Amino acid sequence: MPPLVIRASSLSAYPDCSLRTAAHSQADLFAAKGVTLHPARTNVGALIGSGVHAGAELALKGRMNGERVPQSTCEDAAIGEFRARREKEAGAARLIVDETAGDANACERQVRRMVHRYRQDVVETARPLLVERRLEAEVIDGVILSGQGDLLHLDATATGDEQVVRDLKSTRRHMAQPMIHAPQLGGYSLLYRSRGWTPNRAQLDVLPRVRLEKPQPPVTTAPLAIAETEEIAHAVVHDFAGKLLAFREDGETSRFLVNPRSFLCSQKFCRLYGKEACPATRGLKL
Repeated sequence: MPPLVIRASSLSAYPDCSLRTAAHSQADLFAAKGVTLHPARTNVGALIGSGVHAGAELALKGRMNGERVPQSTCEDAAIGEFRARREKEAGAARLIVDETAGDANACERQVRRMVHRYRQDVVETARPLLVERRLEAEVIDGVILSGQGDLLHLDATATGDEQVVRDLKSTRRHMAQPMIHAPQLGGYSLLYRSRGWTPNRAQLDVLPRVRLEKPQPPVTTAPLAIAETEEIAHAVVHDFAGKLLAFREDGETSRFLVNPRSFLCSQKFCRLYGKEACPATRGLKL
């Protein structure tokens, strides 16, 4: 039987509602076990984020190779990724829009200026060791953790160089509690360690997404304690892995915890909302 794969990018959502996260990240497995899900939906913010990440990746890889990739080239790569993902998912998933994004043209203008800001605030001073490198490690028999961290950065300090796990978050919401992303960054850090790297710190590079009539805000940083992020990630990934293996055997969804207090507990964001598999919303009229 092929191993199950857990994406590090899904780990931070797992404590919020483990049933929703399991169903979204393992939709094929859930469908194979006869669990009915709503059709997939895509948030426009995720499409914009994908575009920005593509532009950031090109700029960072150039920096790592001693090259300064032109701003226009980074922006074109970002727009190309945004359009490709939008086209790919337009037919397969309903698009969730928000008041910040506007139409496609406005989205592309946001992508361009966000890439420009990231290049200016982060890339120009970055010392990349790894950029968007896919790493995998077996966490327990039959389950692999897979992750592609944005940036492992070398930071000069008074006591010597330190390795920093950095993750870009493009968001339209104020990030009051950065540790909500500890499972994801801790997962990346553990994967780096499995390949011989020695991360000392972790941080979020927060790139706000605002209406076009407002100036593009700068990137802000939010540090996360490395030991704590790894501790949280270890607990989350092992709980997730064990429950997935058991679910693959018996198809029992009740072992996954639900959280009706979650901000994402709605038909808009959850593929199990109102479905038989969710005891918190089962039978609700949609």
